[in-house]
Amino acid sequence: MLATFFLCCAMLSATATDNQQPQGTPPPVRLLLFAQTTPRSITISSSSPVTVTTAIDPPQKTERKRLPRTEIRAERDGRMLRVGTTNAASVVITGERIILQSEGRKRVVAGIVTITQQGKQLRVVATIAQQQYLSTALASESASGEPFQYLIALSVLQRNYLQTHRNRHQPDADLCDNTHCQRADNTSPSKTVQRAVAAAAKIQLTDTTTDGTAYPCYYSANCGGSTLTPKQVWGSSEAGYSAVACDFCRQGKWNRWQRATAATPQVEQLVRQAPPAPFLSDDFKIAMGRMVGFNVVLSNTVENIERREGKFWFSGRGFGHRVGLCCAGGMTLAKRGRAAAEILRTYFPDASVGVAEVK
Repeated sequence: MLATFFLCCAMLSATATDNQQPQGTPPPVRLLLFAQTTPRSITISSSSPVTVTTAIDPPQKTERKRLPRTEIRAERDGRMLRVGTTNAASVVITGERIILQSEGRKRVVAGIVTITQQGKQLRVVATIAQQQYLSTALASESASGEPFQYLIALSVLQRNYLQTHRNRHQPDADLCDNTHCQRADNTSPSKTVQRAVAAAAKIQLTDTTTDGTAYPCYYSANCGGSTLTPKQVWGSSEAGYSAVACDFCRQGKWNRWQRATAATPQVEQLVRQAPPAPFLSDDFKIAMGRMVGFNVVLSNTVENIERREGKFWFSGRGFGHRVGLCCAGGMTLAKRGRAAAEILRTYFPDASVGVAEVK
């Protein structure tokens, strides 16, 4: 109860701060950190002074200091945190450079970090400016040297995804930093990435069937020659989506693929439960990924399964769910001189793409 009380206080405080923002400023993003591992402990530090509020007994202690390397871990009883040598119900840290590390993973936050215990694990939520989130997400989902116009197009999609999927981790967070939402784990976005995010703000991708609401955008690494619709993959009819023929990813790394894994009894059972190949199944891709790793069945489109020499061999096309932007195709178009708006029109023909004039 005490942890819940102080977490609510922290959230109310953040809300009050949000309400004081200048009109037109996008609301901050509450990002669930270390979502892939759900850590039992983290090491936290700061390179500049931060404000630390610790809910303990007596109820609350607030300090302005530079954090040395401090371990915060979940206690076994599932009720308290261990902060260094002290027990606490929750910790809230506010600063411009908060450094968090867990199991070889690192996050750097400018904003507010709230740490609570959930069972025997930690729940770490960062409240950050939307611009910081978009820069982090673009840096995480792209690679150095990718065409600038492609980066702009991808940033437009990531902004729309944020706007249309903010409820994925309610009530504590909007999105997570894992591929369940969008990767957001790059701690050093480049100046090129930041310029692309700023340029993307001038492009609006909206749904033509409504009064200009944000288009719920998706993207995947390679479409294998044709994109799919949300209806085909997830059974959900989302307005404006059409399957788009794509010849631009043919030379891409994952346009066609073949992978193998040991024919264990568990894999054999999963293969028996699958539809006859060729088939399209996001459920099969995810189930196989959780069992043997996501580098075996690379997409939801499996064209053949063969068993030989104690292994199952899978072949298919595309990488990921194949819905929306084909990233390999988008990069090809950008290298051929296409602008970001043209790339978006290619893969989202039923959407409205507007570009603001530069004043």
